[in-house]
Parts: sequence; C-alpha cells; structure tokens
Amino acid sequence: WPCPHCGEYFQPCGDVVAGFRDIADPVLASEAAYIQCPSCSGRILPEQKRELNGRGVWLRDGESINADGSRYGDPRRSRIASFWMEGPAAAYQTLSQLVYKLLTAEQEYETTGSEETLKTVINTDWGLPYLPRASMEQRKS
Repeated sequence: WPCPHCGEYFQPCGDVVAGFRDIADPVLASEAAYIQCPSCSGRILPEQKRELNGRGVWLRDGESINADGSRYGDPRRSRIASFWMEGPAAAYQTLSQLVYKLLTAEQEYETTGSEETLKTVINTDWGLPYLPRASMEQRKS
C-alpha cells in the first residue's frame, strides 16, 4: 500500500496494526485498532482499506518500490505466479474483526491452555504460519 500521508509503500501486515494492545476489553480494543505507517507513523483508518487495496502493488521476491512508484531490485524469476497477503489487507474481513478474533483467541489460550483457536485465527484470518506458544514459552525459560 502507498501511505496516504507520506506516499511510501509498505506491506499491510500484522506488525503495522496498532492502537489495541493496551485496552483490556476486546470489543473496545478491536474498535480502536488502526494501521500505522512504518515510515512516518501516520494513522491509517480502517475506512481507507478499500482505497489502499486498489492502489496496492504486487511485488516479486527481491523487488521493492519507491514512493513515486518506481520498482527496483533484483526480482526473482519464476514460471509460477504466487501471491500472499496478510489479514489486514483482506477484502472480506474488517480490521476490527481481525483484532477481536485475535484477542479472544489469546484470552482462550490464557484461560484454557488450548492453542487450537489461536492457531486457526493466526493461520486462517491473519494469513501467517503459527508458532506454538507452548514451545516458545519453553525456549524462553
């Protein structure tokens, strides 16, 4: 996506979703979520997603893009066209829905120790590979 504030392109991924982690209530937290530009820290509201999806650009591995839309880098050559985007850019789910599902799945994990719902939300809704929390916590200790 091109940032509507600074024009720099960025990938709308989970790392740029902000504004919700410090709010305990999942409904209020999900309603407060927004995308934050990694270049200028500009706030991008959920209502802007459709327009930004329309202005988004698919890049090949090894390829980057300037604010003026010029591509550069050494793109990987392939006979296969393969595309991947993460949940924040998904057309049929709002940012609020994504954040709500994530927060309630995290609460379920904290309450029950079961990772199944969290795994499903991360894989299916956020479009990311799931790293088991139990094994990550064992590595920390």
